Amino acid sequence: MGPDPGPIVHSSQVGGAVAFQTLVRDGVLRHLLDDVGVRAGADVDPGMRAEAALTRTRLPSATIGGLGAAWIHAGGPVPDELDVLVPPGHGAPAPRPGCSPRYVRLTQDERVVIDGVPVTSVLRTALDVATAPARGSRDGDGDGDGGGGDRARTRDRERATDALDRLVRVCGLDLDHVVHALELKQRWRGRTQAVALVHEARRSGHRAAPAAVA
Repeated sequence: MGPDPGPIVHSSQVGGAVAFQTLVRDGVLRHLLDDVGVRAGADVDPGMRAEAALTRTRLPSATIGGLGAAWIHAGGPVPDELDVLVPPGHGAPAPRPGCSPRYVRLTQDERVVIDGVPVTSVLRTALDVATAPARGSRDGDGDGDGGGGDRARTRDRERATDALDRLVRVCGLDLDHVVHALELKQRWRGRTQAVALVHEARRSGHRAAPAAVA
């Protein structure tokens, strides 16, 4: 593999996509996102996931939110798309595969920086994740029949509750705080459905983690 590239490995560091895929297949690397992997056995942390996400968005000034932010904070399945949040008034970012740009005004406490990458805070991430199913899936139903919409909604709710559960277990999120924050946002679109989803996540998982996990 040449000079030691560190725990995060890009395909360009190992001779290209074919060599990268071979190393993943042989167990030398573990695939993380797109053409980014980590050394087998390495402990993946939020900084590594943030670095991998930046290789997809290529927008260091934008903020990653939604399920992408949940993945950075707490791990789990990689979402199909990364929500890329841009302040209103900024030019629209160039379209990129696997990215969904949105204009969102974030307050200072709704945004954190992880290894140089702006990401929504754990609480703001939870609000967006809980609300996403009510606002509709961007991924499509995938099968085109009359029941596809119901299946997509069920899938989106399951993804959201799973992400909330990981934020609880890994980051110490308190779902009571999420409900309280939603109740204060009277103009938040999808607020009622989001509160119901948080209650569903609490019934199926955890209310609050006893301690954050590194």
